[in-house]
Formats: sequence, structure tokens, C-alpha cells
Amino acid sequence: MSELQKQAELQSLRAKINPHFLYNALNSIASLATTDAHKTEQMALALSDFFKYSINREQKQFNTLSEELNAIRTYLEIEKVRFGERLHFEIDCPTELLDIQIPQLLIQPLVENAIKHGLSQITENGQLRIVVSKIENELKIRVYDNGPAFPDGPLTGFGIQNTQERIALLYGTKATIDWQNGEDKYIEISLPIVI
Repeated sequence: MSELQKQAELQSLRAKINPHFLYNALNSIASLATTDAHKTEQMALALSDFFKYSINREQKQFNTLSEELNAIRTYLEIEKVRFGERLHFEIDCPTELLDIQIPQLLIQPLVENAIKHGLSQITENGQLRIVVSKIENELKIRVYDNGPAFPDGPLTGFGIQNTQERIALLYGTKATIDWQNGEDKYIEISLPIVI
């Protein structure tokens, strides 16, 4: 019974991600609709691709890191249409880590948060970088951005809270979220690598 309850909670948390992202993406498309038909079309097609990925895997809790990073690239292409040259992104992941299983749509809320609360606050040269590494038996996923600093105290917001709740249900205290301000501002998820 406990396992069924845990699965139901995870499904509920995961289901909340898509509508949140969808609202933001549709608002972006609406803001472009009257000014740039070509960009509106690009963004709508990329959004369709993202949801093909997301919806077709609805029953899965985990995907490979490769699948997740491909979904992130699609998401960032959507945002790049919106932000144009204000947004530059880079994804750095060693090839040998690409088959590791991670919770589905784990990284996207953190990337969305970096854009919404970080890069959208600056007028040019927004830099977003995702760096994946392995240290002993832990997978580290860092999302860097050059927007304003995180607030002092615990990080809040839908994406971060949702991610914290999901990894707590899946990994207990073996997974963490941490962040750092400064020149190399980032948020980091640490997960145990389960073989």
C-alpha cells in the first residue's frame, strides 16, 4: 500500500510540471503571435515536439539522461525563439553517463526557473549551462545561469519545490538540491547512481 501511495504522489507531482510549463510556453507564443509569425510557428512546432516526448512517456518514472537532455534541448529551443540572441545555452555531459536513468522531467523545471527568475531579468548575453558529472556513486546535475543571485534562505518556487518533493519520494535523504551564488551561480541536484 505504501508503494502505491508513493507512486500516486510521484504521478501527481510529475503531472503538475507539464501544465506549469504549458502555461508559460503558451503565454510566450501569444506574446509573439502579433509580432513575428515565423517565430510563433517555430515555437509552436518545438512545443509539439516537447509534448510528444513528455506525453508518450507518461507511465514511466525514469528515462535515460540522453532522453532527458534531448527534451531540455527542445525546451531551450522554444525559449531561444522567444529570447533570440539574449539566450545562449550549452549542455555538457560525458558520453559514458548518457545511459544512466534519472526521474523523467527532473531537469526541465530547474532550467525553466533559471530562465524565469534569472535570464529574463537581464537585457543581453544570457548564459545558461547544464553540466552533468559523476563523483564516486553520485550523479551531479548543475544548471548555471548569469542572472541575478538566488535569494538568501531556502529556495522556493514551483519548479524547485516540485523537484525537491519528487527526489525525496524517490531517493529519501540520498538525493539533495543545493545552490551557490557568485560568479558561477548554479543550482545542483545530486542523485545516487543506481545500477
